[in-house]
Amino acid sequence: MSHILIVEDVEEVGQVLCEFAQNAGYQSKFYPQFSHSEISQYQDAALIILDLNMPINDGLDVLEELSHTGLRVPIILCSGVSEDIIDSAIDVLHDSGLVFGGKLLKPFTYEQFVAAISQAKHQTPTTMKTKTKAVELTRGDLSIAIKNGWFYSVFQPQIDVKTNMLFGVECLSRLNHPLFGECYPDAFIKKLVEENLMDEFSQELLLSSLNALASIGFPKEKRISFNIDPCSLHKDLLANLETNVSALGFLPQQICFEVTELSAVTLSKEVKSLLAKLRLRGFDISLDDFGTGFSTIHELDILPFNELKIDRSFVANMSKRKGSMAIIKHTIALAQDMNMLVIGEGVETKEQARQLKEMGCQYLQGYYFSRPLDLISLQAFMNQPINRLGAG
Repeated sequence: MSHILIVEDVEEVGQVLCEFAQNAGYQSKFYPQFSHSEISQYQDAALIILDLNMPINDGLDVLEELSHTGLRVPIILCSGVSEDIIDSAIDVLHDSGLVFGGKLLKPFTYEQFVAAISQAKHQTPTTMKTKTKAVELTRGDLSIAIKNGWFYSVFQPQIDVKTNMLFGVECLSRLNHPLFGECYPDAFIKKLVEENLMDEFSQELLLSSLNALASIGFPKEKRISFNIDPCSLHKDLLANLETNVSALGFLPQQICFEVTELSAVTLSKEVKSLLAKLRLRGFDISLDDFGTGFSTIHELDILPFNELKIDRSFVANMSKRKGSMAIIKHTIALAQDMNMLVIGEGVETKEQARQLKEMGCQYLQGYYFSRPLDLISLQAFMNQPINRLGAG
């Protein structure tokens, strides 16, 4: 480790941090304010401890400055302000493309300091997610892809934590293009909506997914979920839907449509009627990413949803933010009061799974249990015991 760079306007606190660093076996450099002339010292540091509450250039100003430097050094945010403000600063840090090393709350002990720098050492640039270059697909590309069957599904398991059994799968779309290669939804979903191809795409994907699941004898007691764009919520959605589902050997009660971004449509009589008709025919309707964007309690009150999905952003932050934990607790309680299913998505650790289970979230989905699977891998997964949470 080269050195710990400390940006702290209170000299006494800065000296304590330097002393703690020395006692822990690290060199340190202390600056009372951010300085452009010392930017090379930031680049050469092993990690940075940054005070948020400074009188001239506060920590948020420093983050803005550092975002233009290509800095890849973990940053520990150090402050005595309330945790909700620190959490907002963490969001700014992430949005700026910087490396979050952790937080150190004032007043802090030597043990807390050591724990913070130990955690920060593992937050290296190699562990950060990078954005892949977007593929520029045209309407013609997408139309040909739909016609030629280049779109396909992968299947992410959903687990019943009371039984440790497979509850169902969510069908997630992929595109295997002969020129562009493997493409994920962020490369084509928005364009499908813009080019008014979403209905055609959704119908083909539903049929191909059900055909694939039928070929491996997917059990009739297990659920199958599909994402549906709100712009597709019109009467044509119902045409032949029940017939096609039945012809492929499935029941309407197995099928769930997950709806997001309801702001994209007017909550008209037609939309309300369609959702009610889907429920009357036995289909489930889920409000996806509940609590984010435009998925709100208002929609729960006026539309016939019978499932909520807790957004992955709350699950990811549940051990870090009191607000995320509170939102999850109240969402689960709300779902139970309304006799609705509730699924926690984005579960990546055993601790997240344990906490959600203890709060009464019966169904979980995420990498902790399984990544999205191809058909052969799903068949093998169905035939294996799921023991990620121990006894039910």
